Amino acid sequence: MPGCGKINKAQFLKIGNNAQVFLALLILTLLLSNFIFNTMMGPIPLFMDEGVHVRYLMNRNNRVLAWLTAGLFSLPLILICLSDIKKVKIISMCSLFLVVLTEVLSASKGSFLLIIIYVINYIFLLRLRGRVPSPLFRKLAFSLILSIILIFPIFLVKIGFSGNPVEGVKGLLVRLAGGFDQLIYIVINDIPLKDYGLSLLKIYFAPFIKPLGMELEYNTTIEYLGVNFLGWEDTERMMPNCNLVIDAVFTNGLLAGSILIFLIGLLGFGIRRICIQKSGLRVYDLILFQFFVISPFYWFLDGQRFIASMISSVIFYFLFLIVYNAPWVLVKRKLVAW
Repeated sequence: MPGCGKINKAQFLKIGNNAQVFLALLILTLLLSNFIFNTMMGPIPLFMDEGVHVRYLMNRNNRVLAWLTAGLFSLPLILICLSDIKKVKIISMCSLFLVVLTEVLSASKGSFLLIIIYVINYIFLLRLRGRVPSPLFRKLAFSLILSIILIFPIFLVKIGFSGNPVEGVKGLLVRLAGGFDQLIYIVINDIPLKDYGLSLLKIYFAPFIKPLGMELEYNTTIEYLGVNFLGWEDTERMMPNCNLVIDAVFTNGLLAGSILIFLIGLLGFGIRRICIQKSGLRVYDLILFQFFVISPFYWFLDGQRFIASMISSVIFYFLFLIVYNAPWVLVKRKLVAW
């Protein structure tokens, strides 16, 4: 169960009250802007016949907002749990609602599962503060999870993942039990694990290289796998995530790739340990916190998106610093204080 371990130091935010409110508002503003431009202005996969199969059409209206908000997925939850300011909690709850709503409208298979993940992480974060969830929250969480279990099979049919609820749940369980989509392809097709001459850096930084006009033959290792071994022709459609295993092996070979995975894992969990042991968290700590504490396997499950989200989070951090310390903001803060 989450939150049952021993905590040496209770976590708290070492951020001023005004800064917390401003941070929460900035996150909400970006998420709301992304929701308006990239979701509400369409297309919306949930309301389309092909559902999950046309998710790739999302986020084309404003890619800058899409990538910038990709690194904000857990910051609202962290603020809800670690902030003592009611206004910050309310604003962050609105942000969290937008994150979930965006995922649902995008016909994501994991959108409802995301809610369960948030519930588990909420309990974990409370534990880091030295607290436990109230009996009322436990009842609400149980009811929510039960409702999701009942609704989820119907949702899978709605988004076109399966023909009926039973097939949908079965298909999802097979994929979860089997590990990762692309590894299943490799095992079934007996694809050799070796270096195929791909560049790990180019693949992981593809979202930032392509806007600069640099064309890549393959955007991901999964695209290479699909085109060269599985006969895929339409690579524009949604494909499985490119996890670190296939990325490291296909770009560095089996031995070097395995060593790389081990070293990255060692670094990731080392950072996680440092973050958990730190008590007073500043804004830059929250960036690391959401990637290495809240989502400790994110780097492993989807390396390219992890790198892109991390970079976008760093950009967001500097954006926060610039806007919060802008002259007109400083003047307003002094007037309010006066």
